[in-house]
Amino acid sequence: LWHYRRGYPLHGPHAHGAGLVAGVLAIGIWLAPRFLFGMGPRLDGFNPDLFAGNPAAYWITLGFRLVRLVIVVPLLEEIFWRGFLMRYLIRPDFTRVAFGTYTPLAFFGTAAGFALVHHTADLVPAFLTGLLWNALAVKTRSLTACILAHTVTNLLLGLYILHTGEWGY
Repeated sequence: LWHYRRGYPLHGPHAHGAGLVAGVLAIGIWLAPRFLFGMGPRLDGFNPDLFAGNPAAYWITLGFRLVRLVIVVPLLEEIFWRGFLMRYLIRPDFTRVAFGTYTPLAFFGTAAGFALVHHTADLVPAFLTGLLWNALAVKTRSLTACILAHTVTNLLLGLYILHTGEWGY
């Protein structure tokens, strides 16, 4: 990531507000099935309480999971999905395609791919979130706004998981 940082279409703070709003909307999309359809809690994930007897292992495990969730995943996924694939589906020489360029195949194909790499229970929320973040990319033409939206969503999801113990997210 660091080596190729100059090649990422990052832009200034003009789109940060839109990124924050999209991030908050996305956590609503992500958690909506849980509350709208009365789905039970999602407890089927790696629970760091396994290390409850070893506080150092517990906090290290939890810390690394949160860093991955809030920093690593938003950077990697947004660089791939919106920074690369959305442009590659328009033209294989994607560096010649401006970030945020719209075509139906790129817009919906990227959202579908984003959905398919998530857990089966999250297919619909992931697809809708992919559409939201694709719209953010097209509207703001800012990869930074997309990374911020993904970061906000994942931070809020992480706080929700810590509060509820629903490690299945």
